[in-house]
Amino acid sequence: MGCAASMDGFPSKDSRRKRDLLETRNEKMNEKLGTPERNYPRPRPPRDRKGHIYTPGGYSELEYNARRADFNICLTWHSFAKYLTQAMTTDIEKVRSLFVWMGCQNFQSGSIPNGKEDSPLSYMSKVKKKTMSYAAFFVKICRAAGLKAVLIKGIAKSVVYDVGDPLEELKQLRNNWCAIHVNGDWRFVFPLWAYSAVEGRITDKYTLIEGGKMSRSKASSGSAVKKFNEFFFLTDPDVFVHFAFPDNPDWQLLTVPLTLERYLEEPYFRQPYFENKLQVATLLPGLQKAKHGIVEIGIKSLIENWQGLLTYQLYFNNKKSTMVLPKKTQLSNFVLMDRCNSNWKFTVRFPIDGVYKLTINGGVPPKSNEWVCDFKLVCKTAIEDIPPLPCDTGAVGWGPSNNLEQYGLTSPSHTHGTILTKLRQYLYIGFTLTKKLFIRSELVGNKYKPSELEQYVDQRITNRELVVKVMVPEDGEFALRVYAREKKKLPEENVINYLITTDDPAGPRTYRKENAFEKNLRKELVTLTQQTKDPDEMDKVIERFDKLALEDKGDLKKARSRRDFLKIRKDLTDATVRRHFGTLDTAIKKARESKFEAKLKNTTKKAEDARNEVYTTWIHEILEMKPSTVAELKTYKNPPTAIFDTMKAVYLLLGESADMLNTWEDIHSVLSTIGNDSLLHRIKTFQTSQLREHALEEAQKLTEKHDLPSIKSKSPAAGTFYVWVRDLVNMIKDERSNPKRKKKRKEISTFSTKTTNTKKSQSP
Repeated sequence: MGCAASMDGFPSKDSRRKRDLLETRNEKMNEKLGTPERNYPRPRPPRDRKGHIYTPGGYSELEYNARRADFNICLTWHSFAKYLTQAMTTDIEKVRSLFVWMGCQNFQSGSIPNGKEDSPLSYMSKVKKKTMSYAAFFVKICRAAGLKAVLIKGIAKSVVYDVGDPLEELKQLRNNWCAIHVNGDWRFVFPLWAYSAVEGRITDKYTLIEGGKMSRSKASSGSAVKKFNEFFFLTDPDVFVHFAFPDNPDWQLLTVPLTLERYLEEPYFRQPYFENKLQVATLLPGLQKAKHGIVEIGIKSLIENWQGLLTYQLYFNNKKSTMVLPKKTQLSNFVLMDRCNSNWKFTVRFPIDGVYKLTINGGVPPKSNEWVCDFKLVCKTAIEDIPPLPCDTGAVGWGPSNNLEQYGLTSPSHTHGTILTKLRQYLYIGFTLTKKLFIRSELVGNKYKPSELEQYVDQRITNRELVVKVMVPEDGEFALRVYAREKKKLPEENVINYLITTDDPAGPRTYRKENAFEKNLRKELVTLTQQTKDPDEMDKVIERFDKLALEDKGDLKKARSRRDFLKIRKDLTDATVRRHFGTLDTAIKKARESKFEAKLKNTTKKAEDARNEVYTTWIHEILEMKPSTVAELKTYKNPPTAIFDTMKAVYLLLGESADMLNTWEDIHSVLSTIGNDSLLHRIKTFQTSQLREHALEEAQKLTEKHDLPSIKSKSPAAGTFYVWVRDLVNMIKDERSNPKRKKKRKEISTFSTKTTNTKKSQSP
């Protein structure tokens, strides 16, 4: 619907007056909704993360009721609040019910009945006519249901945003969202982005030159589609601030607010970046200027043994670049994607000057091609006559990945994708085979046919050890490609690639004569390599060595190898003393897969003995439990006292506050958590060094009132947890009666805490 227009095409006085009056009313309403009421708490950082207070799928019944609601509940605010929130006891249940209900409304193309003034229906009509925002309506319905809610205004990086846009353009991206007070803290909800998305929007200023078929994009405004996105429901503040920047910094809900300058400068982060817990190395800004025609960008996942993939696309900005793309010049294979497990380095080498955009995609299969983040790259001094990389490796990239094991290859001798070599010098690259495979290795060069390089590569498999022997025929870059298949009839797959080069792929480097300070640092490095047993001490010296970019004359390589050995040995020793099953398992696996396996044989044996003791003594029954067995406990609405006391004792030992475990509803809530917060995972990763004294005493009192046979007769699952609590308490008592063992455990715990704090203080 539009305003009436006069004959000359301009709005009439009456229509302009109505429009101005409507805009004034909307501004007043938004101002009211954006002003906290007198009884509202001040904005401050929440105490818990989203995953601790909200479990997806844990509210199925109330979500079902919210979805089946018809327009009759929207006739009055009383009927609206009664239907959607009356039977609910917690704020999070109420806001979830409202959130799901609103997500089911079709404001884009659906029909909405007329309603009385100031009724829910009347406000729904305003949202449909776009005279009221999604966020303002959500605040309105939350307040109607008795929830504390505030409308927040600010800048939001929507799909219109392009990485590197100047501040003037960024400030035009005005939007609003909500802060809702649940579980004693303020939380964010962004209804517009939770319920809708724009698909197919393309700008015509870019040409894709790598990561797909070279093509210039055609402009398209895209179309709005209805979606339901959980990411923007109760989003954690330290994540949300990278999407939406409020006018009032207090409403960032951060201890140290992000500055507008930092918000402007950072890469364009998308939802999968945070879902996969990715981190840009050294917090690189979104605008990267090439040095000597090269840009390097590092990304890693903070998830241990992340099973995801990363890929990329490189675009040339036709409108902001001073040069025009040459038609006859090859522009692909100039991005080196170097992998080392969960660490990735993208080295972009520019053949021509210009403004570029690097889009990084990724995720865990099957969602391995989601938009992760964007960088703007500017090159003013391209590398003349630089050849492209020897081949296109696709998603496999260069170097080992976490999923290399699924092909049956483990323990690669070279953990990075680039290997420096010398002319007429053999390289030996080794792997351990965990199953029978048919392996083929080939060397690829820009100026060579594959058959011409066959004489420079050889391979041998002996006792499940694969060794590939390689020599390059001339200076430059060559690709070693390894293929594998389990049966001869099956197609072979490229499982790993190495870039073998006689040049530094990051550009030539010259070293000046070292001064007295640098010479002393080199001597200190050599001495520590020979004498120290502390890997952290070596780390500090190696870091100083790297910062000064001193030449590696073999001493740095030896120091890193020694540091790695000491660290693995220390992890084994610490885990043995801690007697923590998960830590022992991880430390033993790292030792077994390392090149130091033989040297660590005795230390590893002690760790294995400790792991077996822990397993058989007080954890094996729990690790063998199935999730369905734990689910049995959730079926109780009012369990016997013995079961309640047992499960309360379990969660007290795991660090939960006694104040949050007063009722079975409280315990049922934490029992319903999944993933890393699930009960079985928390017990597996539990460390006795984190045990609080008062929790131990309270758990002992709770379990002493009952015996194992009576508990098992009521619930086998509760009986297993009872044994865990009892044995853990007895183990700690045993340590107390053995002062030396107790002292040693405390020393390890204190050292680990200090190390953690030191690392935190050094992180950017």
